[in-house]
Amino acid sequence: MLKIVVRQLTLLLGSLLLTINCLAATDPVQVFVSVLPQKFFVERIAGDHAHVEVMVGSGQSPETYEPSPKQLIKLATAKVYFSIGVPFEKVWMPHMSSVNDHLKIVDLSTRAIAYYNGDHSIDEHTLEDPHIWVSPVLAKLSAEQIMETLVEVDPENAVIYQENYRKLEKDLSDLDKEIHGILDERSGKGSFMVMHPAWGFFAKTYNLEQIAIEHEGKSPSAKSLHKLIKRAEDEKIKIVFIQDQHSSRMAETVASAIGAKVVRLDPLAENYIENLRKVATEIADSFSDLFQNHK
Repeated sequence: MLKIVVRQLTLLLGSLLLTINCLAATDPVQVFVSVLPQKFFVERIAGDHAHVEVMVGSGQSPETYEPSPKQLIKLATAKVYFSIGVPFEKVWMPHMSSVNDHLKIVDLSTRAIAYYNGDHSIDEHTLEDPHIWVSPVLAKLSAEQIMETLVEVDPENAVIYQENYRKLEKDLSDLDKEIHGILDERSGKGSFMVMHPAWGFFAKTYNLEQIAIEHEGKSPSAKSLHKLIKRAEDEKIKIVFIQDQHSSRMAETVASAIGAKVVRLDPLAENYIENLRKVATEIADSFSDLFQNHK
């Protein structure tokens, strides 16, 4: 009887260990990202095979953000961190990497910067504007890096990651074509004014010009402000774009001086495709009066 019980316990233990191993093998990859648009890309590619934590939440600024103790505790068990070149990373990345010796850090800005500059040896620190994701063309390159990294750390699900990446790449290509359709007839015929210079890569991708009120995180001097107002009047700017993460006081001052309205755009929205479609439409609408004058 004792032998039967031992045999049964052995079988039960073996079954339990097998179940635990299977569950461990199917655990999602623990991933950290800096901003919400990255979360969109990782989840589109990984599906249920990754659990994504975001450092900078909705309404928070990547320029001034400080990770919470809770986030650093979670980071200690993460497998991958996808950085993107936003300012808080420069201060916090050494500390964040020190809490997890096995953390794989992948900078999603390098390939995109190299593509834009046509120089594959470019250093990421030469980039002044970290908002590379606002261009769907550059976002595809970052998505490719995400896919390749997930394949490397979780090769068992490589086929899933590759297939999901192909679907996302198509959606981003379609979005790029759609935005061209919205903006191309206005392209080169006007500029758009923003408080914070977050839309430089969007502007470059679609042959537009971004006029920023703020420069290097600072409001303009009285002399620079006068020039901005004069230029806005000359270029018939009717909308000044702001975002929740930064003060709108100076933008409202400029808008009042030129008889323009203030409109919110969010470069950090998680609903990436829908948001960029809205951005393109808002910017196109801001050109409507100027476009009519060119017809």
